[in-house]
Amino acid sequence: MTETAPILCPHCSAKQLGPSENCWLCSKSLSDENAGLPPVVAVPASEPAGLSFSLATLFLMMTLASVCMGLLVAVPGLGVLACIVMVPVFIRTVRVVRHREVVGFDVSPAQKATLFLTSFAVTSVLVIVVCVSAFCSFCGVCLTLISVANPQDDMLAWGMGNCVAAVVGIFAAVKIIQASRRRYRRDMGGE
Repeated sequence: MTETAPILCPHCSAKQLGPSENCWLCSKSLSDENAGLPPVVAVPASEPAGLSFSLATLFLMMTLASVCMGLLVAVPGLGVLACIVMVPVFIRTVRVVRHREVVGFDVSPAQKATLFLTSFAVTSVLVIVVCVSAFCSFCGVCLTLISVANPQDDMLAWGMGNCVAAVVGIFAAVKIIQASRRRYRRDMGGE
């Protein structure tokens, strides 16, 4: 019993399933004058896919998920705070790395880690400053109201001091946000 060679389409190189005049895949004629020549295959441009990611990004994502889940189990309050801080930091790092790769810069794993850690440090400082200023404003308002309600208590100075500390904290938070936006534009190449 002799096996015959499979019939291939000269246009798309699809193996034909049975006797036919047209290819089942591309519907072009199988009897072409260029039937002996191999098909021309278009090579796509080397642009990164929209939703692809590297193995290093996958490892970073798994490490962050493990840290957040461990914190959620061990110390739930700290775990929630870590998730709130790490998600925007991770998204920023992925966007900056993706932009640098599209532009043509090769980003090493050490540079990715540095981007992530600096973003994490800035975000952590910003969260701490916002929490401290919120606490100071709450205490300032409460102490001022206590001082107004009880004139014999001398809490007005403490209340005003806390309000001043809250204003300074809000000013510092605004400056940190402006500096991080400038750094993001610099990292993205002026966008």
